[in-house]
Amino acid sequence: CPPRTCGLKRYMRSPLTWWQLPGPKRFVDNLAQEVRDGKNLIIYVPGHAPEGLRGAVRAAIGDSDTASWRAFSMDGDERSPELALAQRVCPLDMDLPALTPRILADNEALTGHLFWVEGINNTSWHQWRAFLTEYAHACRGTSILRRSLFCIPLIAPFPADRPSTDICLAVHEWRGAVDRLDMLLYVASILPPEPGKELKRRLRTEIIAALALWDPVLADHLVSANLEDLLSPARLLSEFVLQEGWQIHPSGVCDWQAGFTNSFEGQDRLHSAVLSVKAMEDEIAHRVWSAEVAVLLPFVEEQRQILIRQLSCFLQVPFTTRFGDTIDDVRDLEIGHIEGQLATCRQPISRAVRRSVELLRAIRNCLSHQEVVPPSILCELIS
Repeated sequence: CPPRTCGLKRYMRSPLTWWQLPGPKRFVDNLAQEVRDGKNLIIYVPGHAPEGLRGAVRAAIGDSDTASWRAFSMDGDERSPELALAQRVCPLDMDLPALTPRILADNEALTGHLFWVEGINNTSWHQWRAFLTEYAHACRGTSILRRSLFCIPLIAPFPADRPSTDICLAVHEWRGAVDRLDMLLYVASILPPEPGKELKRRLRTEIIAALALWDPVLADHLVSANLEDLLSPARLLSEFVLQEGWQIHPSGVCDWQAGFTNSFEGQDRLHSAVLSVKAMEDEIAHRVWSAEVAVLLPFVEEQRQILIRQLSCFLQVPFTTRFGDTIDDVRDLEIGHIEGQLATCRQPISRAVRRSVELLRAIRNCLSHQEVVPPSILCELIS
């Protein structure tokens, strides 16, 4: 399937929404700073990367920082960079059989531009690599304020001959730029509100973020799913693979270049859709479990404290646990201790309170055993 492009045509929402998040924005700001420092850019973009990079970089650089922004594609154009650029950038009255890197760097009529060039394929890359290397060297003799610069996004599969960095040539990768906070903010911004069901919305937000990791397109796909489906997301992930036209072999190697893995908070992680193809249900369940832990453990603790205040006249201390430990302060009673005391209490305690304690203990037990909380328990708790 064709990779996602760096352009603006496909993105489901405002193309800058994703790139304004802390991690993506930091990545784009670093690119913009390289341009301000007078460096040409080569950006390695793996398969299935988020779209809108071109617009985000242009917005970050701003009109005041460049005399002229010129974007064009080399799709299907196998000519040398000199010939291709001569047709696109030379003034009509300029008699140039070819545009050399040195002429481009020195000629007054061709300075002060920022060229965003897409569509460079593996066949033409070796010519572009030589051109950019020579051009970066030529830029050293040109003032930063007059220097024309190139931004070249390379879309996977990448050519093998990676260029070396230079004083006037920087190389960046879309790798490890997104963290959990970025995805949580993104999901929270697109998930519709659910008045009166804040716990449910928090759970959905965390689970979607835990499954999507660095991929906003997967988050877009999951955002309409109900909580029960998110708790067992195999079908949703399989639908995503079909929707995107991904070709993933269950026993094949999945690397960063293909877009099936990325560095996420310091670790290389497989895309959740890849996990579904490889039948790695345990890892998918672990991601759902980690999201539940983030939401439900604080919730259980908050409810425990509320129950202790409400039931203080029914709870007794000192209390000896089944392990022989003695609890002297009622505030230290755990959910299991409270449930045990209520089971033998003959005072009028509502069935709803007793059931609430049972659900909270079941949730805590599931999480402590690294098990996903069953949908039936969560639905009853949230309803």
